[in-house]
Amino acid sequence: MVGEAWANGAVTTVYAKRTLQTTLETLQDESKTLAQDSDIPAAQLTEAQQQIKNLQQTVNAIAAAIEQRDRTSLSAQLQQLSFEEQTLRTLAQNGDVAR
Repeated sequence: MVGEAWANGAVTTVYAKRTLQTTLETLQDESKTLAQDSDIPAAQLTEAQQQIKNLQQTVNAIAAAIEQRDRTSLSAQLQQLSFEEQTLRTLAQNGDVAR
């Protein structure tokens, strides 16, 4: 993860921010793709889009922590990101949302 790499000094702030921006764009694209898939039941679609929104918020918080050089906040956000990723994986496995 780029946040961990930044915290360890392995990547620059500019690189980390650019990577996180790309991540946000990818999440937005995935949200649009899900919305266009008429095969997904409405309840599952709503849940998947909420999880994507949660991921977007966490990625934004990671970017802010990096911008402010706040390693304590970054650590907390990386833990949150891990939780959000696991939740999304579980949703995809149980609801067959990921394609």
